[in-house]
Parts: sequence; C-alpha cells; structure tokens
Amino acid sequence: MTTNHILLVDDNQDIRDVFGMLLEDMLSSLGYTVSIECASSGEEALEKVQRQRYDIVLMDTQMGGMNGYAACMQMKERNEDQVVIGMSADELYREQWMHARADAFIWKGKFSAVNKMLVEYLKK
Repeated sequence: MTTNHILLVDDNQDIRDVFGMLLEDMLSSLGYTVSIECASSGEEALEKVQRQRYDIVLMDTQMGGMNGYAACMQMKERNEDQVVIGMSADELYREQWMHARADAFIWKGKFSAVNKMLVEYLKK
C-alpha cells in the first residue's frame, strides 16, 4: 500500500492537532494510508519540503512570519508539481490563493469538502 505524505501548515497548535487527527482518521477509513506531519509557519514548511517530498501541502493563509501565499509561491517556484491546497476560516481568500498558484482552496469550516478535495490528490 502506498503511504501518502501530507504536510499540514497552521500556526495554531489546536488546529494542527485536531485537524491532523480528523484527517488521518477520515482518510484511513476510506482506505488511504497517510502520514501527516505539521509545520507552524511558512518558513518551517519551506524547510520541510526541501528535505522530504509531500503528496499534499495543506497551508493556512495567515500565520506569523511568512504567510501562506508567499510560502506557496516559493514552493511552486522550486517545484511546480508540488500540490499546495490553501485553507482558511474565511472563504474570501479563495481568489488570492489562486493568484499564489495554489492547486485548490478549501474552507476550514466545511470539513466534508476537505475530505473530497484530498481524495482527488491521493493514491490508494
């Protein structure tokens, strides 16, 4: 079975803990093998993607230090094929994420949509 590597980037520890646990449980129940790692900033995310390949990077919009848009653009400059999905508690950020070259945008408030979006990019 293929292990899918996901990097969850959010400056809020509670979001990383709860969202990560929910993602892992939900995707495992659908038959996916996943490994979820976390980063708390755009800078940390950039360091992690240089050291390891991730099938998906789920990135928050507003974080201390480098925001999600800037980190996404740098990831895409380094590796155009890196899948980056922007996420925010506010759906108004969708257009900015597309300008930052994100592959998709998800609204944190609609967790069922997160599952559907991730399945599009994962391998069983």
